[in-house]
Amino acid sequence: MKKPMTWGVAVTTFGLLVAPVTMEASQSDNASAPSSMEDHHEERGASGMMAEGTQGPMVNMLQQMLQDRGISTDVDGIFGPETSESVQTFQKETGITVDGIVGPQTMMALQDTMSENMGILRTGDANMHVRHIQQLLTNQGVETNTDGIFGSETRENVMLYQQEHQLQVDGIVGPETMGHMMDGMNSEARQQMMGMMNNDQEGQHHQMKGSMGGQSDMNMNHSSSGEVPDDLQKAENPTFEVGDTATIEANHMEGMEGATATIIGAYDTTAYAVTFQPTDGGDLVENHKWVIHEELNNTGKESLQPGDTAVLDVSHMEGMDGATATIDTAEETTVYMVDFTTTDGEEVTNHKWLTESELRSN
Repeated sequence: MKKPMTWGVAVTTFGLLVAPVTMEASQSDNASAPSSMEDHHEERGASGMMAEGTQGPMVNMLQQMLQDRGISTDVDGIFGPETSESVQTFQKETGITVDGIVGPQTMMALQDTMSENMGILRTGDANMHVRHIQQLLTNQGVETNTDGIFGSETRENVMLYQQEHQLQVDGIVGPETMGHMMDGMNSEARQQMMGMMNNDQEGQHHQMKGSMGGQSDMNMNHSSSGEVPDDLQKAENPTFEVGDTATIEANHMEGMEGATATIIGAYDTTAYAVTFQPTDGGDLVENHKWVIHEELNNTGKESLQPGDTAVLDVSHMEGMDGATATIDTAEETTVYMVDFTTTDGEEVTNHKWLTESELRSN
């Protein structure tokens, strides 16, 4: 199976999740072991540590960051044995204590890595990551409207912040500016940001399940005619051949996860998660999965990267065709068109798209 190459915008804000912790112990972690499993869970929750058994948006962000670094990890919000192994791989790579627990030392290493791998936020971007930047500016004395849209006000305030702190004044939030903002956060601001991001992650999850659960909510076209772009290449060595069945491990719509899919087509391409403002004036659509490279207008053959923009040439939902989208993540992979029946009985035909990592052999 081909290993996906992934870039993730989610990585740009992971470091903000680091809860206030003391650095007296080197990792978690083992310096003062709790007397019981119950005590262990309580201590972990209070300190912001993560280990096997932890669940929620913070784990989701951790898994996304590990995946963005090239460490294969399922992004499901559950800290199980696989996530523990992935954390241990990260710890080995960064030369820190290897115990599979995300304590202070690992959190610091993740925060350092974030600045190296982050995408760039600039005028025209519109997503929850922009909202986090706006909140950071406000927390540090530059009052900014937290609407999630990187407009002229946000650009001017970023430039003001850069000027005040003797950074390059360009109105763009890159690794240097982001790192400086994070370094300036106090414990109270970190706690506030952590709560805000948890709410955003939970809200996005429920929005995806609610608004994408039926075509009446966002006019989603879960089924399609089966037509594909002329220049889309059939996969040479797909894990799942046409006619194979597999279990769906994604939840793009209500009743999708756990359903049995029949493979209708397999294609090698770059799959994007995108954020866009529908052309019909509907609400901002964030982290829509998936749009493939061949469904973008006039972008050439080279894959785009997070932060790039492109015009959509596809109609997965009303108001999508012709909208300008910002790339959130990009993954070179095999994508599949599938037929399936949802767990609540809805028949879906020629559904586009599922990536290789979202299917499991039966």
